[in-house]
Amino acid sequence: MRRLMLAAILVSAVSGAEAADLSDIPILRGPVSEGLSSRSVNWEGFYVGGQVAWGAASINHAGANDELVSGFALNPFFTTFIAPPVPGLGKSSENQIGYGAFVGYNGQWDDVVLGLEGSFIHGDFKGRAFGSNTSVYSGNGYLNTVNYTSTSSLQLENFGTVRVRGGYVIGPFLPYAFAGIGLGQADIARSLTVTASGTGGPPAQPAYGPISITTNGNQPNHLVYGYSFGAGVDVLLIGGLFARAEFEYLRITSVVDTNISTVRGGLGYKF
Repeated sequence: MRRLMLAAILVSAVSGAEAADLSDIPILRGPVSEGLSSRSVNWEGFYVGGQVAWGAASINHAGANDELVSGFALNPFFTTFIAPPVPGLGKSSENQIGYGAFVGYNGQWDDVVLGLEGSFIHGDFKGRAFGSNTSVYSGNGYLNTVNYTSTSSLQLENFGTVRVRGGYVIGPFLPYAFAGIGLGQADIARSLTVTASGTGGPPAQPAYGPISITTNGNQPNHLVYGYSFGAGVDVLLIGGLFARAEFEYLRITSVVDTNISTVRGGLGYKF
């Protein structure tokens, strides 16, 4: 009898020890996900990178030379004899390539990422418009011939944006949207030329002309500013290395109405 009781006690002790050991295995305590880490990819910290951009500057030159047209009112000859026609400048757009860099800082709360970033592009985003017309009319005893030539151009080589970013972590992906302010360095050139001549004047008065007057509105290395917004996605590759794809719209305020839209690709590193 004593032997049977001793054997029962030993069997109970061994069974209890095995149950305690097996209870330490996560899969036996509950679902598998309870034993795995659910922490998101860590995007928090400083980062830098390089980028290339492809896009176009869409420029509306209409009204760019209104200031120059009004300046002709100061010339007594043209206000007395000639009323030059208003220029008809349109829009221009040229596809260009640029390159640059970006730097920023991310803060992260669970899967939500908020940050501040600076982005810079060097390129040759530009556009030019040309307009010319001729009118013939009678006035003040003359048959007047007036030719009007107008040009407008803008070239933006360096521009950057300071933007606020917001994103959400999905595995190795960080899709984000941003908005900010933009600054750039532009060469703006505008010119207006009016050439006039007249025949058949009053008796004892010879014909006049041709008389040509040109006025310019050039602004080299002019600081322009505006606002930007867009969206993109960062993809973690290995370690702190990540790839980027992005779209940005930049609106510039100047005497020449300009919008720049670019798509970009880049590589960055998060420290």
